[in-house]
Amino acid sequence: MPPQNHLTLQVGSIASSEGWPCEGEGLFLIFVESGRGQITAFSNQSSLAPGDLLVVSGRSEAKLAVHPSAAGAPLAFRWFTVSSDSLFPLFSPGEVSFIQNIIQGFRAPKIYSASQPAASQCHSLIRQAAEKQDLIHRSHLLQVVALLLSGEFWSWQQKQSTLGDSADDHTLQVFEQLSSDELLTMSVDELAAKFGCSRRHLSRLFHQKFGVSVAALRMEIRLLKASSILRDPRVKIINVAEQCGFNHLGLFNTCFKRRFGQTPGMWRNTLREQSQLAGKSKDTEQCPLKTSGICPLSGVNHSPGGNHRQTNPSSSAPISGSIKARLMVEAVKGSAASRGRPRPIGGQGEVIP
Repeated sequence: MPPQNHLTLQVGSIASSEGWPCEGEGLFLIFVESGRGQITAFSNQSSLAPGDLLVVSGRSEAKLAVHPSAAGAPLAFRWFTVSSDSLFPLFSPGEVSFIQNIIQGFRAPKIYSASQPAASQCHSLIRQAAEKQDLIHRSHLLQVVALLLSGEFWSWQQKQSTLGDSADDHTLQVFEQLSSDELLTMSVDELAAKFGCSRRHLSRLFHQKFGVSVAALRMEIRLLKASSILRDPRVKIINVAEQCGFNHLGLFNTCFKRRFGQTPGMWRNTLREQSQLAGKSKDTEQCPLKTSGICPLSGVNHSPGGNHRQTNPSSSAPISGSIKARLMVEAVKGSAASRGRPRPIGGQGEVIP
C-alpha cells in the first residue's frame, strides 16, 4: 500500500541536535538544499552536501542528521517517498522481474553528488514541481523516479552483459519476445515449444537461469494486474479475480493478501480513504496511469463504468529489457484450503496455471 507521502513533495529541516529517521515502506528521495548532512545506515556513515540527492529504502532504518562539522547550521532539504508496488504497472513483465533487484540495492543509501548530471537534473525537476498536489505535481516526481531508475537499469544491464553465454542469449531472446498475454495464457507445453525444449527442461531452465518457476512469475504478474484494476471502484472484486485468471474468489483473496498484506477489499478501501484525504472526487476517479497515457495495460478498458477487460490481447507490449540476472519475483504459492473451501467462480476450475 502506498505510504502517506507517496509522490508528495515535502519540506524538511534538521537542527544540529536532531535526527530524522528514514523509516517506512518504499524509497525515500531526499534533495539537499542547504547545510551539510550525514546519513547513517548499518553502522556506515556518508556525508551530504547542497545539491546532492540521496535515495534510500525505508527498510534500511537509515537516519539523517546534521554533519558534526556543520557548526550548528541546520540541514534543509526537500523529500518524497515512492512505493515500489505502485510503480509496477509502469513496467513490462520483463522489467518487473528485475526491478526488485534494483530497489533492494537501495537498502544501502546511494548518494548522487551535485556534480553528477542525474542529481542536477532531478533537482531541476523538483524546482518545477507545482505546489498543488495534483496530477502535474505527481508527474514531475514520477519523472525524477523514471530518470533515476532508467540510469540504474542501464548500469544493471551493462553489468550483466558479460555474464551470459550463447545458451543464455537464446533463452533471453525468446523470453523477451513473449508478450505479457502469451506469458499468461499459453500452456506450459506451448511455452516449452516456444523455447524449443521439453516441458520438464523448461522448468529446469527457469529455475537454473532465473531462480523462479513459470507459475511464480505468472502469479506475480496476475496480482500486480489485479492491484491496478482494483483502483477502479466500479469493478466488482469477483470480476477482478476472473480477469486476472482466478476461478476461485477465495484463492484470489488468499494470494492477494499473502502478496500485499491486505485482502482486495481492504486494499480498495484504503485507496478510497487516501483519495478522499487527497480531495479527489469519487465520482471522477479513473486510473491515473491511463489518464497520463503511460498505463502498460494498453488493451484494457479503463473508462468510467468500464470492466477493465482486455479488448485487444494481441496488442500486449513485448517484454523488454535484459533479464540475465536472477528474477527476484515474490512467488505467491498458496492454497485456499487453510480457511475452508474456496468459493468457485463460474462454478468450476482452479486458478489458471
